[in-house]
Amino acid sequence: IKKIAQLDVKTGVATVTVEDDAVTCESKGGQVAAETIQCWESNKDYPMIRTMENVKSLSAVSPGARRRRRRLQSGSNSDLSLNCMQSDSNMGDVQAIILNYKQCKIDTGDIHIRESVTVGKGVTYFSSNDLLRGSVIMPSPVQPLLQTSIGSNCNAVWTLTGSSNIIIMGSELGTGCEIIADGDSDGMSAGDEGGALEQLLTITLDFGLDNNCTGDGYEVLVSSGVMTIKKKESIQQNEVKFDS
Repeated sequence: IKKIAQLDVKTGVATVTVEDDAVTCESKGGQVAAETIQCWESNKDYPMIRTMENVKSLSAVSPGARRRRRRLQSGSNSDLSLNCMQSDSNMGDVQAIILNYKQCKIDTGDIHIRESVTVGKGVTYFSSNDLLRGSVIMPSPVQPLLQTSIGSNCNAVWTLTGSSNIIIMGSELGTGCEIIADGDSDGMSAGDEGGALEQLLTITLDFGLDNNCTGDGYEVLVSSGVMTIKKKESIQQNEVKFDS
């Protein structure tokens, strides 16, 4: 019998199996390392559902990863969605993830996207060689002063949906790193009962203290809705797409 997820009660490690169908796992309460998690098949009318209590961490196994890699490269849906997870998650060779924070608050006010880890509500680990794309859905209502930083050899395509200031570590981007900033998903801000409240959000490009603006290391081109960061004397260039 196929199992979407199972819990090792001795270690507290929950393992979710991601095959041909996308899977969603969501925090249903508890606390870090003692969390109640529910997982289900994302796109089925009558999904298989599994609820687990006292989960210390979540891991994913991904049979048939090579076949799904071709499917994901063609633009189909993400492998695994994590909704407001508090405990550590290890995604192994999962190739596309959604970190959905829409219904929760980022207590630190910071989201960090790195080569093989993302820190937000919880900590999510993944393989930088396998991950093709990731998505972060920001809290709604808008969380004031929330900021998202991308760097440390980021090597996947990351889509940021919702309101967050963005800091891009320009000299730390890997060759496969691309950022797509979708803007506010619903426009609602805390206390904004009458409708959309526009916020002035910033994108900061940081080359660090060791790189001055007159150096020969990088070229930055900004056109309508696209910022291109090109490393001189190299074929590497990274794009940041945003609502202009």
